[in-house]
Amino acid sequence: LEDADAAVALDPDRVESLRLRAGYRSRLGDRAGALSDCERALKIAPGDGDTYCIRGWIHIYAEEFEKAAEDAEMAVKQSSSRAGGLVLRAFANLSLGKDAEAVRDAEQALELNSRESTAWVVLGTASLNRGDQAAARDSCEKALRLSPGSSDAVRLRARIELSHRNFNEAIDDATAVLAVFPRDMTMLHARASARVRQGAFAGALEDCEKMLAINPRHAEALILRA
Repeated sequence: LEDADAAVALDPDRVESLRLRAGYRSRLGDRAGALSDCERALKIAPGDGDTYCIRGWIHIYAEEFEKAAEDAEMAVKQSSSRAGGLVLRAFANLSLGKDAEAVRDAEQALELNSRESTAWVVLGTASLNRGDQAAARDSCEKALRLSPGSSDAVRLRARIELSHRNFNEAIDDATAVLAVFPRDMTMLHARASARVRQGAFAGALEDCEKMLAINPRHAEALILRA
């Protein structure tokens, strides 16, 4: 982040530096700063697809999936960012329950760039959603081969392990994701569910309280806590 700050200070109008700093700020939890950098970049270079991709993922992590889809539409229009835009749109559509559209975008993204690991995560998640656990695990493994340690792939693997009642593995994977994204509601819920089934009720209650601190009306957290 310090290097990115220095780069922006040297040339405040360099879009690449602003994008770089936005990415770092987002990973460090400075969502407001990251969005500010994206806005500055888009004022300098309206229509810049890569900036729309970065801002779209910031919206994804805030569970603002409609906004992410809107940014993805802008990114898809640019040839240089089309593959990334398709992956972003696929992830947003998947989160909105539009699995068929998500699968179509993910497959198109892989045709453009076979190393788009998040596209495999989308395909794996869609497979898991329809109950095809073998296909889900296969896609997850492909994603991890392309991007070892990918939080999105590890997030999917945690859900797969939970569905197979491999509770220790599910907890380990969920904990790994939460170390990077401590407000990840899906992983908090997955870990709480696994802990309940292990009889580790104190840890499960702690995860439920974290979910309810983020969203006091989170139905699944209220059910688990009860």
